[in-house]
Amino acid sequence: MAIPAADGLSPNTHVGYGIDDPLDRDLAPLQQLRNETFFANLIWDLTNYFRTGVELSYIKTAYRDAPDNQGYVVHTQFQWQF
Repeated sequence: MAIPAADGLSPNTHVGYGIDDPLDRDLAPLQQLRNETFFANLIWDLTNYFRTGVELSYIKTAYRDAPDNQGYVVHTQFQWQF
C-alpha cells in the first residue's frame, strides 16, 4: 500500500514569545520572579501521515533568592498521524 505524499515539502513555521511576571509580593523564597521564552520552529509534512520538525527555544528565568538562569533548547519532532 502506497502512502500518498503531502502537497509539497514546504515547511510550516511558527515563532512566538511568552512571559510570566507574577507580583513579587505573592512569591515564596526561591520561586521564579520572571520567566521569558522565545521560540521558532520548522515542521515538514513528509506525507499525509508523517511529519518531522525542529524547534529552537531561548529561555531566561529570574529567581527571587537564587541566581538567574538562561539557555537554549533544541527540540525535534517525529509525528505519525492516523
